[in-house]
Amino acid sequence: MVRTPIHSAMSSTLRDAPHYASLTSPEFDAAADAAVQRMLARQQAFDSEWFPDGYQSWSCDQGEGVIRFLKRDGTGIQARAQILGSYAADSETWEWAWNNPHVNEELSRDARVVRASGETNGHAPLTTGIVRASAEESRRLIGMAAAIVNAPAVYWGSAGDYAVAMTYWDARTISRKDIRPPDTAEAKQNTSEASAASDDDESSQGLLSLLLSWLFSAVMGLLFGRYYRHPVVLKRSRPRRHGAGFLPLTAEQEANIAPYLLEDLAEIEQTLAARGFSSRFRVSMELTENVTRIGTLFENPSDGTLGYVIVNATQHSGVSRTTNFDTRFADGITLYTSNSANVLRTPPRATARGISFRGITDVARLHDIHRFRVQERSATIAATPRTRAPNPIAYNDAETLKVHEHWIARGYYRRIADGMIVITWRGAILSAWRGLFPWKQLSEGRNARQAAAVLRRMDA
Repeated sequence: MVRTPIHSAMSSTLRDAPHYASLTSPEFDAAADAAVQRMLARQQAFDSEWFPDGYQSWSCDQGEGVIRFLKRDGTGIQARAQILGSYAADSETWEWAWNNPHVNEELSRDARVVRASGETNGHAPLTTGIVRASAEESRRLIGMAAAIVNAPAVYWGSAGDYAVAMTYWDARTISRKDIRPPDTAEAKQNTSEASAASDDDESSQGLLSLLLSWLFSAVMGLLFGRYYRHPVVLKRSRPRRHGAGFLPLTAEQEANIAPYLLEDLAEIEQTLAARGFSSRFRVSMELTENVTRIGTLFENPSDGTLGYVIVNATQHSGVSRTTNFDTRFADGITLYTSNSANVLRTPPRATARGISFRGITDVARLHDIHRFRVQERSATIAATPRTRAPNPIAYNDAETLKVHEHWIARGYYRRIADGMIVITWRGAILSAWRGLFPWKQLSEGRNARQAAAVLRRMDA
């Protein structure tokens, strides 16, 4: 990941940072919403051309001013990069690159163009160095910036607990042998790489990089107080409906969904339909008409496997896709096979056996992995076919209720009035810390070892 730029705002500055709502206007928001749609459409076209099969890792070198995306075989692309800014989820603040002393001046050129445009047009969100904003509001700022500089592509990449927004230009194909190591100490300081997946075949150099990354995360966690700020942010989160999960996707919502989201969802649905999945039931996670997170519940009548796919346009750059399969056995154990990149923040139920294969973007390949896991366990315990019929939402709510009851029993949530549950201080602290050093790295390492072991057995 990019070790610099680090979100530079200190606590005193954060207290003084204005809120997005106090800086914006209906006209600005309308322009920003249109700019976001244009940005996502452009990114979708760019990714389809350059990343039809996804990529394995990304890196940004401030010394060279380039961003690289590599696949496992070493091939990939390289492009000229510009840093727009960074977002800190714990403090919910956006900082423009021109305000950040850790960003090389040459790499903040696009950001300065955006600021100049804001000064000319009286757009305060573009001329305020640090803005208190949600991730969605920050995405509007990024969309406006991309429109102003006419960027062909934008990447919102995770860098520890921050997200760094970058534009990139003049992409070209490369291989790993085209990348020469930095020659100076300054270049080494400004260069880092983030791998999107890990396995048990890490080299000694990779292990050293991982240890240094852990140390860096721990130091930054102490400096910026994530160990006490993250729980506070979680504790202030809104209550959730007890036992409520997905919502039916209404005709009004579907009519307002961006075409590329529906196309992505339909492509995955077609792939699974060819593998015997049916009973397609589309869902959303939002009550509003304008949704950016949609999904499909599906099941395989031949073996009783259930699953869902979620297509999300609100995280990082472009569209993220998460698929999950699950099969229950006669002894009550359920196998879950997913490609989610999220770290589990709550204790799993004793009956759950889940593994995330984060580098697997092909849903057909992910389904093959799940079938292999089911076949292995079926040698001793029979699988129990299931169906969501006749009411998929009612079935899902019943399953969600079991999860919520488990959270309550473990002290992570408590019941309140009107059928709602709210996170407790115990839940806020432990859930937040599970996403920080060292628990996050331990969880990811354990999952990576389990995933690698399954793939080895499949190859054998």
